[in-house]
Amino acid sequence: MIMRGEINENIDLHLFKNHVLYNNKSLNPLEIYIDQNKQFTNNSISMISNCLTPIPTLTHILEKAKLLYSTNAYIYQYNNYGVTHDQIYNSLMYVEQIINSYESLSSE
Repeated sequence: MIMRGEINENIDLHLFKNHVLYNNKSLNPLEIYIDQNKQFTNNSISMISNCLTPIPTLTHILEKAKLLYSTNAYIYQYNNYGVTHDQIYNSLMYVEQIINSYESLSSE
């Protein structure tokens, strides 16, 4: 997992530390690199995986994010920093597309 930008120390990564997400042959299945270089104007988190085991966790996170979005929870805070409803919606749809693409690969 690669995190860029100013990272909140309250970020909870326990969902990604669950051992069932990874092949039991992996010596160190989750490595986290945090780059807090102040030159980045955007924060981001990237996850790299070559298997489908993280998909249920990502689906769970996406469902929670969609629920928050549908109730407009916290949207005003994002709007205060210049993030629009459309940008949030597009981001959620992009994550959903990634999940669907991985799931379609498993059924081929």
